[in-house]
Amino acid sequence: NAIPQSNPSATEMLTEFLMQQHHLLNLLEISKHASLSGIRVPISINRFIRLKLGDTFRFYLAHEKRHFVQIENVLNSDKITRMIEQKQLL
Repeated sequence: NAIPQSNPSATEMLTEFLMQQHHLLNLLEISKHASLSGIRVPISINRFIRLKLGDTFRFYLAHEKRHFVQIENVLNSDKITRMIEQKQLL
């Protein structure tokens, strides 16, 4: 389990995120030549359960999209706007 830091570095988080995005793009590029329905990927919850490679990518991308919706909701919230106006952020 991942334990979040109490005071995370935005620069480090962004750097790690961008590295993960490049890794994902590389995996998607490699998968162009793979069988998305034939290759099975074990999941972390139970190693005996395996998802098709294509389903694994769909699940991951949907999960990531959900995080972007959450980010957008936070950025559009009144609390963030007030913090920016009070120069507590940025």
